This record gives sequence, C-alpha cells and structure tokens, in this order.
Amino acid sequence: ILIDQDGTEIEATFFNDAVDRWYDFIQENTVYSISNGRVNPNHFKFGVDYDFCLVLNADSIIEEVADSEILSAKFNFKAIEKVKEMNVSDTLDVIGVVQSAGPPVEQTLKNGGKKMKRTITIFDWSKVSIEITLWGDFATQAAFKQGEIVALKKARVGEFQNQKNLSTSFSTRLFTR
Repeated sequence: ILIDQDGTEIEATFFNDAVDRWYDFIQENTVYSISNGRVNPNHFKFGVDYDFCLVLNADSIIEEVADSEILSAKFNFKAIEKVKEMNVSDTLDVIGVVQSAGPPVEQTLKNGGKKMKRTITIFDWSKVSIEITLWGDFATQAAFKQGEIVALKKARVGEFQNQKNLSTSFSTRLFTR
C-alpha cells in the first residue's frame, strides 16, 4: 500500500519480472518517486477498499527520495464491538491492548506449504475482545506482551464457529507500542 503526500492510499501490484526487480528494493516507511506505471481499475478486490491499483513492471522507475514530508499511515479505527456487524473479508483498522498471545507456530497450509502463525487476543475501549490470527512475518514481528498496544491497518474479518475474528493479509500493516 502506497501513501502520497495528501495521505491518499493506493495499492501497488507487481507481476513477473517486476517482482524480481523490486522485491528487495522497496522498504516500508521509505519514500519513493515512481514513474512508468499504470493506474488500472482494481479487479483484485480481495477485501481491499481501493477502486484503483497501480501496476508496476520491470520497466517502471522507482527511486528513493530523501527527507520527505510524506505522511505515515492514516487510520480510521473502528471499535471491536462493530466487527460482529461486518461481512467476512471486509477490512478495518483496529487498535487494542494485548490480553493474551500464543506462541508462534509453523502451520501447514492446504497447498502443502508452511507458514508461521500466531494467535493474539486484544480488547479496546468498547470492552470487547477479539482473536487475531497473525500470519507469516507478522507472527514473529513483536513479543505481543500482555498490556502492549497493537494497531492493525486493514485487518481482515473472518468467521469460525459463528464467531467473528480478524487476521492479517498481504495488505495489513501492524504497529506495536
């Protein structure tokens, strides 16, 4: 997810050779100047709220910009109690206090691959708690100690045994304090 100087967000998508060229170069919380990309309607609406996406290829030009005034992530936090009214695959920004955290474990996926997984429970000012499944690098990103503050941008709503829950996805950003 990219953010411009006005705080507007757009999803960037890389295909084929562009992934190989830019994967190690682009870093979170770094400012870039981007050209030679295409703005397309977002046909890949996997729980994202963007009508358009930026498609970049191996010929795109991405240059790091030093000393910029670009904003960091803008949040639109929703109370955890509102999650029960949301649809599965919707996304939201949520903030809360860690109530409990399980250890990171290696999970075998349906396709036979393996990915790290961790489950934490947070609560917020609505005095409601929710379970969040952290996948991949998110599972080991922090200690998630009881009482620690956690904010997720674009957490994805899920449901298991008639209980709503949240999880991370490729577009999620996670912050701890």
